[in-house]
Amino acid sequence: MSERFMVAVGVLLLSGICGCFSSDRAESDPAAGSTVSSTAGSTVSSAESSSLRMISLSPNITETIFAIGAEAGLVAVTDRCDVPPAARQKPCVGEYGRPNVERVLAFRPTHLLTIERLPADMRQMLENAGIQVVLLRIGNLESMYTMFREVGRLTGRVAEAEQLVQNVQNDFVEARQQIASKFDVPPRLFFELWNDPLTTIGRESYLNDLVTAIGAVNVAAELQPAYPNVSPEKVSEWNPDFILLVYMAALDRTDAESPVVLVSKRIGWRDLRAVRRRHVLDGLPTDILLRPGPRLGKGARAIAERL
Repeated sequence: MSERFMVAVGVLLLSGICGCFSSDRAESDPAAGSTVSSTAGSTVSSAESSSLRMISLSPNITETIFAIGAEAGLVAVTDRCDVPPAARQKPCVGEYGRPNVERVLAFRPTHLLTIERLPADMRQMLENAGIQVVLLRIGNLESMYTMFREVGRLTGRVAEAEQLVQNVQNDFVEARQQIASKFDVPPRLFFELWNDPLTTIGRESYLNDLVTAIGAVNVAAELQPAYPNVSPEKVSEWNPDFILLVYMAALDRTDAESPVVLVSKRIGWRDLRAVRRRHVLDGLPTDILLRPGPRLGKGARAIAERL
């Protein structure tokens, strides 16, 4: 397996698109190295929110905290928390996926928010220090909305979190209307997240939900896994109307190679409907599309504009 592919997988993990949502209301799972907050399902008081000291380990959670105006309670982040720009001004507790526990403890947080389960020894240290670890994993689109709402409840900004959900959904509606004005039948899309192995979006991915929400069809929706590997022959069988190159990392290629040229080199793909009609789309906002968070609706609108 290539080094570039392993880097790309790291980008997927960084974006929070690998895995399913695990609500704070779920039971604690010490064996899996996760602790859940007891605050879920109830709105904190203003006094409680003023004493809140959060550390976010995940870029999309950090972005959500800023989007609902709760950044005053955010005391530190990780190195990949870069949106909005103000997030970069927050102190850093280490690399994404490898936070420095000593730094975390030094900030005396009340809550640590993450999309990934923590190692058992790290969890135990944080638990012993009285820190509540809030696990907010994202699988489908609804779990992203739930993440918004959980962060809103934790910070006492329920109305703002609900407005954020509405804003994203409004963007989806606009994208759906734009697509409906262009096509008599829903366009059939193939999302290519990586080229070797050929990776796409399956039924359990939030990107599959996005495609449905904007009135298009994911040709790989018949596959249950969120991010399955597929064969070129299977894509030929699907014969999509559009191929969307939403790569997890930069792909090596010459400047002269257009997206159409790249995919047409594959055996049997020259005759694909998307290739013949030059409906191979590159340059989509991958930072938005592969980071399920407040800007996802803008990513949906970008797709609608390009189709």
